[in-house]
Amino acid sequence: MSSLPDVVPLDRADEVFLERARVIAHGGWGMVHPNPMVGCVLVKDGRVVSEAYHEVFGGPHAEVLALERAGSEAEGTTAYVSLEPCNHFGKTPPCAQALLRAGVRRVVFGATDPGVSSAGGADTLREAGVEVIGPVWNSRAARTENPFFLHTAKDRRPFVALKLAMSLDSRIASAPGVRTRITGTEAECEVHRIRTGFDSIMVGAGTLRADNPRLTPRLVPPGR
Repeated sequence: MSSLPDVVPLDRADEVFLERARVIAHGGWGMVHPNPMVGCVLVKDGRVVSEAYHEVFGGPHAEVLALERAGSEAEGTTAYVSLEPCNHFGKTPPCAQALLRAGVRRVVFGATDPGVSSAGGADTLREAGVEVIGPVWNSRAARTENPFFLHTAKDRRPFVALKLAMSLDSRIASAPGVRTRITGTEAECEVHRIRTGFDSIMVGAGTLRADNPRLTPRLVPPGR
């Protein structure tokens, strides 16, 4: 069962495959900015033919990679995509046209593309006779999947997040000015992973004087 509330009811199979597209999209974390993270799963007769996610900025989009991996088997498939297929020429050709050329018969997508130039892929597919279902997720759910991209595209403001390590008794150090390790290795690795998705990191003057932190993602593969 998908963890995201939807605005379009789906049958169980559609829900499962769209959820898979959502999950694999996160493989692009820290690598595709300023593009969105996108996952695509191609399915025929209840069987996954291929799947892919947008791996790196400037590289092929998820739909194109999935189509390439499927080859001739892409014809007649249903494409489950976490974000509406793009409809413009940028660093890569439009994904909507790639899906049409491959003979995909049906598309189910999670969130609408908010871009002025890239949106409209769903309409292009529908006009060509492809069955299109979406957007499936409501706007709040969509933002949890691509917070940076959707926040910037819709609100025209930078996405800012706060990271705070605190003990159960609400302390951030054992004593003022004393460097204290509060979180464990697992949490530290997650913080480093999250860092790869941000363009910059800021700390307060007190933290700088006490810890002089490097603020680099050292415990995970570096992002773009």
